[in-house]
Amino acid sequence: MGLFSSIQLSDDLPYGYFLSNNQAKPFYYTLKLISDSEDTIDQVNLKKRFINPTITQIKVNQEGLHGIIFKPPGPGPFSCVIDIPPITGIVMKATSAVFASEGFVVYTFATYSKSEQGDNLHDVELEDFSKHIEFVKSLPYCSGKIGLFGFSFGGTIANYLASKISDIFAVLCVNSLQSFLKPAYVMKENGKPIECERLDSSLDVKINGVINQKASFAEAFRRLKPETSLNWEHISKSTSFRVVGALDDWLFCGAANSMYLRNRLHETGHSVEVELVPAGHFLSVPYFPHQSWAYSMLNFHVGFGGECSLAGKSQEKVWENNLKFYKKHLGTPPDLPDFEREMKIVLPGAGKADPMGLFLSIQFSDEVRYGHYARNNQADPFYYTLKLIPDSEEVLDQANLRKLWIHPMVTQIEVAQGDMYGLIFKPPGPGPFPCIIDVPGANGYILKGYAGVLALQGFLVYTFVGFGQGNLPKTLDEMDLEIFSRHIDFVKSLPYCSNKIGLFGSSFGGTIANYLVTTHLEITAVVTINPPEAFYQVSDRMIKENEKQMKCQRLDASLAVLINGVKRQRLSFYDIFRKLTPETSLKWEKISKNRTCPWWTSGIYTLLSPQSVAYNKYLESFMGFGGECFLAAKAQEIGWENHLKFFMKHLGTPPRLPDFEREKEIILRDSGSKL
Repeated sequence: MGLFSSIQLSDDLPYGYFLSNNQAKPFYYTLKLISDSEDTIDQVNLKKRFINPTITQIKVNQEGLHGIIFKPPGPGPFSCVIDIPPITGIVMKATSAVFASEGFVVYTFATYSKSEQGDNLHDVELEDFSKHIEFVKSLPYCSGKIGLFGFSFGGTIANYLASKISDIFAVLCVNSLQSFLKPAYVMKENGKPIECERLDSSLDVKINGVINQKASFAEAFRRLKPETSLNWEHISKSTSFRVVGALDDWLFCGAANSMYLRNRLHETGHSVEVELVPAGHFLSVPYFPHQSWAYSMLNFHVGFGGECSLAGKSQEKVWENNLKFYKKHLGTPPDLPDFEREMKIVLPGAGKADPMGLFLSIQFSDEVRYGHYARNNQADPFYYTLKLIPDSEEVLDQANLRKLWIHPMVTQIEVAQGDMYGLIFKPPGPGPFPCIIDVPGANGYILKGYAGVLALQGFLVYTFVGFGQGNLPKTLDEMDLEIFSRHIDFVKSLPYCSNKIGLFGSSFGGTIANYLVTTHLEITAVVTINPPEAFYQVSDRMIKENEKQMKCQRLDASLAVLINGVKRQRLSFYDIFRKLTPETSLKWEKISKNRTCPWWTSGIYTLLSPQSVAYNKYLESFMGFGGECFLAAKAQEIGWENHLKFFMKHLGTPPRLPDFEREKEIILRDSGSKL
């Protein structure tokens, strides 16, 4: 398995991609034998399973408990391992599945992302973890011998739980913190934030843009006092411990951290074994690709450390010793029955056509005038004729297709109240529904395309006019941002709107969305696409805030570059953002840390086509958007899918819309005859 000890992320993955396998899906590989001349002599497809097929997965969803049981075949009783989730708070099946494949009953659960314990980690009550342990003890196939497993912050929680629950037989923690720490690694105890030291992020060191946090963690641990430390003396003497530390960890010093844990446990008379290995913080199950850093949801590049081959070998060694530890203190479970292996592995998607592949290459035809801007303000259906044409260019067959933007059962409700003009997309039923507000951008008018597709997923969606209609200001620079707040208050008053509200904004609409979340603490989630970092000034007048012109930097149009007559403005915007001051920046520090989960995305994820150029009437010039057709179109799919996952995670998954009957035969619009 030596080759698999050196697996790392390929260049095909996005910069800063974080690899996880929350669903414990198989990994597929193609192993090739390549000669010096780079010819492929032979190759074979391989599949790595994370879970034995004889294991049964049982979903738990009762009385505020949300988790997964991995149960071996047979009546039991079995020794049990509880996999404590790390700081992400979500169910991560990979580690649990591999433990279960050794014959243990394994239970893992969600702490806050899919539970009733709160919207984020700070809302979680540590006492609630005890409920999960009591639930496991009540299982008829649990032997009563229970061990805890925790990685990183999950290990800290495991150590804490051992000080509260006396009948834990074994605790295994990998790269775990010495204690809870503010502001990120803190939870509630008896209804109040647990007392702990504060992490000083000013001590972090950036190396090639990646953050090394060793100094900040070391300084926080140095300040530990009895009241901010774990109560090691409260742990039962019958509980055994295994501590694994990574020597190349970039979060904290693995050696010093592990020795601290060992010393505290020795002082209290506990049995503890320590293993220090050359690896980084992200020390996973065997043959999992090594990851030395990733782009965190906190919007910085966090370093894990470790060298690929050494870390890969350490995964094998550590995992073997983890199993020995649990078998020693929990008992050796029965071997699982063998299963029939596939004789030939077919890679997922191999030999299959992407049914939407043709639509990834859609672009303007030569019949469309140069500089035409594609939009679908009314979300009208798109019509296509799909033809099968051989080399002889004869049409063998063809079919008419129609793409809908709005579900037929979604009701559109027009809003006209004073100077407020908007449109509600309401799913069928009384609600309440999680709501998304589609914030208009520099054009100011209603664009149904985004709103219609968001409503397809069952969300209540509201979009509105910013300027240029009725009693509203005629131009963008006359608009007052106060009206956006009134639209948010209007949505909150709707009887079918839940208390979960998200904002969606593209380009300048994204900047406005980021501004609004600094003034509306009730916003739960924000998705912005390519938003400028701050407001900027084009003319002598600027957008208003409470009837006063906002302070912002002025765009220097002279820095724009013309390429074949198309204006590229990257330098102009870079110049603005480089000169930002506290007065001209958004007030990021005012965003609620408890409610809001902003997520910024990059790339042009439009719903129409990857448009690289368009004529701007206001500036009387051709504006460049950039992007390559196929890559941009694939990014549309991936980006949109992730937008929806994000909203469902933070707003809640709305009820699925009922299906509707499709037309058997499509008549092209304005055709008048069937084809």
